[in-house]
Amino acid sequence: MTTVVSGRWRQNGYVIADVRSGEAAIVDPGGAVDDLRRHTARLRVVAVLLTHGHYDHLGMADALVSATGATCWIHHDDAALMRQAPAYAAAFERRVLRLPETVAEFDEGQRFSIGDLTVRADRLPGHTPGSVAYRIGDLIFSGDTLLRQAIGRTDLPGGDEIRLRESIETMLADAPDEATLLPGHGQPWTVGEAREWWRERREG
Repeated sequence: MTTVVSGRWRQNGYVIADVRSGEAAIVDPGGAVDDLRRHTARLRVVAVLLTHGHYDHLGMADALVSATGATCWIHHDDAALMRQAPAYAAAFERRVLRLPETVAEFDEGQRFSIGDLTVRADRLPGHTPGSVAYRIGDLIFSGDTLLRQAIGRTDLPGGDEIRLRESIETMLADAPDEATLLPGHGQPWTVGEAREWWRERREG
């Protein structure tokens, strides 16, 4: 697993690779297309997995899909938000954002096969209506639902703080302490660390 940080918001993109098959997926490609291409030069990218539809997380999805033929995936409940991403990119950064020509939508219980790896998508609404975490064994790509010692924003369109808190409870309840949380921004931490921080935050 490789992390690529990019853009104004220092967004984390992740390359997941199955060594045996050479297949790979990219979680939240952000804006560093050259770095992502370098890290996947000897791999076959089969999927671009979006944790949610905000523009900083899907910036290079179109370029990667065009270059690799990979399928871009997003939860059905964030498809409308994703279609608004070019307008937000123009408003916040005055830049042009192109969306992939075709984006596949999924619902509850979706699993993806990356070579011998199985990726599970868990819906975690709150930051956006269709936010998800992707889980591979003890790696959890949590998007902007839960960052290191911070919860995701809920003041943007589609945000819901009550649902976000419920989603954090769900995510932390369903993982071992030693699992690693890989957020959309900032540094990783363990589920055990996050669970302790969350307990203190609730009680404080």
